[in-house]
Amino acid sequence: MRRFFLLLLLTSCAGSDTGTTKAGSPESDPSAPGMIPSLCESLLQKAQEWGYVPGQKWKPASLEQAEEMRVFFSGFHLVPEASAQFFQQGLEKDPSSEAEAKTQLEKFAKAQVCDPSLSLLFLDALIDYRWPQENRVALSRSLHRFLLNQQSRVAPLLVRAVSVSVFAHSLRKGLLKGAAGKVQGVRQWMEKERQEILSAAPEEPSALENWKILKKEFALSEEARTRLSRFLPLP
Repeated sequence: MRRFFLLLLLTSCAGSDTGTTKAGSPESDPSAPGMIPSLCESLLQKAQEWGYVPGQKWKPASLEQAEEMRVFFSGFHLVPEASAQFFQQGLEKDPSSEAEAKTQLEKFAKAQVCDPSLSLLFLDALIDYRWPQENRVALSRSLHRFLLNQQSRVAPLLVRAVSVSVFAHSLRKGLLKGAAGKVQGVRQWMEKERQEILSAAPEEPSALENWKILKKEFALSEEARTRLSRFLPLP
């Protein structure tokens, strides 16, 4: 059975947003409830406030709640700054042995990101909400800002996929200007390239092989970031 360490980065929000730039220690924030990064904790708290129940279909209960969501995601990053810095620095040096690779992968597993599935659920609901015409300009600006926020940081591939999905969805709804087909093309390219990475992986990869898989997925994420930047105008 294949084990892909990237998935460990996406299962929960159990790291920290401490602001450290030290590549070897994306440590937990002892002041955060449950040692969850404050950024990710805020998302979980909002999910409770907004009445989200896992497994149930959800949409904003009112325009007031939708406006609160819009403002929240306008300033939200899926990747805490400490994790983004660690990813960037940690990928610069390849391990030279199996033991070193295992240690490096364990460090990567501690550098947490906020729940991409939960974030996308709320963002899709925000985009699909029936906004009054007078509110659509503010929504468009907030979605644009959300995408720029994600573009500013190194991110695992499945987190980058949230940006691609939100961008394509916003274009289809006429909330952002651009060619939805081109952004959808980036999405299809990502899926194809990721499947090729996984298909080429050994059935029982070693730690060194898992490291190579991880680097390929981050490289794919960075290339996707570059491609998205061609279609996403600056403010």
